[in-house]
Amino acid sequence: MQSVKNLINEKKDRDPRVRPSFNEIKKRFRKHEIYFEGADKKKVNKYIDSIELPEIKKQMNEIESQLSTNPNAMTIQAISDLVNSLEVEGAPPEVLERCWESLLQFSRNKTQQYAQGLVPFLGTSYIDKAAAELRNLPSGLLNEASMKKILLAIPSGNETVDTNLVITACKNGFSSDAEKNAIHPDNIKLALEIKKQKHVRANKCEQLAKKSIQILGEADPMLNEKKIRCLVSLNKASLIKKEALKISMQSKNGTKKIAAHIAAAQMALEEKKLPLDLIDALSNK
Repeated sequence: MQSVKNLINEKKDRDPRVRPSFNEIKKRFRKHEIYFEGADKKKVNKYIDSIELPEIKKQMNEIESQLSTNPNAMTIQAISDLVNSLEVEGAPPEVLERCWESLLQFSRNKTQQYAQGLVPFLGTSYIDKAAAELRNLPSGLLNEASMKKILLAIPSGNETVDTNLVITACKNGFSSDAEKNAIHPDNIKLALEIKKQKHVRANKCEQLAKKSIQILGEADPMLNEKKIRCLVSLNKASLIKKEALKISMQSKNGTKKIAAHIAAAQMALEEKKLPLDLIDALSNK
């Protein structure tokens, strides 16, 4: 049963590169790397062989028939509704993918219906194309329900896809959530910069400040600098550990050093005082 426990832990991993795919799981069962004690191996393999359900092919044929029978009736609203209803029904990715070309013909419209139709494709092999389309949509086009689905796709395991989705989130007022989910330093920096320049919802402020503190020890000086600037913009400089700030003030990286000095000044405003060692560090700049 340890193999099953290991599989469960892998599937829970935040990084999709660690999570095994459905095909990988099937392969492990076939090799009996994962098994239930007492299970009939022949029956298990027979069941795995039957997983490629004929029902999927039937669904695909139905969708293709629906799209081709009366193409004029396939408005952007109709296709968007179809795609989203398939997602709600739990249709396999292969079925959803049959709608891609029909949706894409409305790409010039860049309407809310088109945007909402793109989101379900993040769960298919078209994720890279859907993410690129979402990135190029006008700001503020996606509603909260769509944005929650987009954020669930970060991280995707593909840096380009993640960048496109982070930019989409930033353009729709969700930079805070994007920064929380992102794992690539450049994407975190981008979300931090947008977040610093925009008003942050009160219920996110404390959470973001704590996240910023956690990553202040990163080796990337630019990421540290963005974190410091973000905390200053949130009026949370006092949360920075004094020792971490002192080290940043002595950094050879000029941008990071300046950000640390500004944070020290903000800390003094917030706490109405400044520790002596930080005053010394300021005087030795």
